[in-house]
Parts: sequence; C-alpha cells; structure tokens
Amino acid sequence: MPNPNTFASLASLASRDPNPTPAHTLAALKAEIFNDLRACMPGIVQSFDPAACTAAITLALKFDYMGEIHDYPLLVDVPLFIYTGAGARITMPVAPGDTCLVFFSDRDYDTCWATGAAAVPNSARKHSIADGFALVGFRTRANKLPDYNTTDIALQNNGGKLTIGEKITIANTTQNLLQILLPLLDSLTLPDTNGDAPNPQTLTAISTAKQQLAALLA
Repeated sequence: MPNPNTFASLASLASRDPNPTPAHTLAALKAEIFNDLRACMPGIVQSFDPAACTAAITLALKFDYMGEIHDYPLLVDVPLFIYTGAGARITMPVAPGDTCLVFFSDRDYDTCWATGAAAVPNSARKHSIADGFALVGFRTRANKLPDYNTTDIALQNNGGKLTIGEKITIANTTQNLLQILLPLLDSLTLPDTNGDAPNPQTLTAISTAKQQLAALLA
C-alpha cells in the first residue's frame, strides 16, 4: 500500500508536463501542497481505551493513488477531546461505531502529549495522519439525532434525562422526580393513625414546598 503522506508527490512527478507553462506549474504545485495538507477528516471509532483516553479510529474517507482507491491506515492512540477544566469534567461513553472528527496537528505532537509541556517537535512531520486528535460526537445524516431539544440544555443517556430550561426535568422512561415528590408531600398532610391532622404551620410549610417544587421542576 502507498504511503498516504507521499502519494501526492509521486502522482505529481508521474504526470508532470515536460514543457509546463508557469500557470500549469503553479497549479500543479498548489495541487501537490493541498493533497499533502490535512486539517480534519470524519472518522469511526474502532476501540476505546478509557485508561489512556485514546481511541483507535478508521478515517471515513479514502484516497485515490494512480487510479486505485485505498483506505488510510488505522489511526491508533488518538487522544480524545474531553470537556475538562480545573477539577471539573464531563465524560461520555465512547463505543465502537461512534463517529468523530479527527483534527491533525500542524507538527509532530508526541513529546508535548507525553509530557504535557511545551517541547520541540520530535520529528519533521507536518499535518501527518500520525498526529490526530478526535472530537467524538460528530454525527452523519444517516445517524442524526431524532429529537434534538431546541429550547433547553439536555443531558440524556438512553432513558435517563436531565433538562435545564425555565424549569428542570429529572426523569427516565417511567418516572419523573416532580411526580414522585408531590404525592409524597400530599401524604404528609393526612391525619395519623390516631386521627390527628398536622398543625397549621406544617400544612403551610408543605403547601409552600409544593409551590416551590412546581416552580423549579417539570
């Protein structure tokens, strides 16, 4: 299999006009530069290592070499983007088949990634498929979200759901937090086994709590 980092140069040499015009030469040079330049590509997760926070990824695009279509090699140990800051973090499950975007570093990032410190690049690689970062969550039209929430912040995992808008919803496919709390508060207003009802202050506190929950939760 040809090396995808060098195939453009080989193809350019093979098709070079023996008497090129300046415009042809510049166009060929431009094509060669752009063929070797990688910014980002869609990818598909093949495996995920939660301990290292890296994934093995296949690129969802192929390349043409001398009229033959080839796959890019499997990308291994690709660092994943994770929402973190200070001591906070948001993590999501990552599974084979998840689609992602792979961004390619301008330069070899191996030493920087290994140490977390600024460093001279470990090699002369530029825009190489060996220097990718993955952003999981990119979705294709074939796998689009069927029920995107256009009004609230939504956090959902299968049947569990938390939404934040004017009110907060905490629910799963069978239960809703507000629907659980309101009957519980109502039960506190019932007479006890001796027939004694709660005192007026308790009833007022329960009524206030119900109003506050109804204003907060949906």
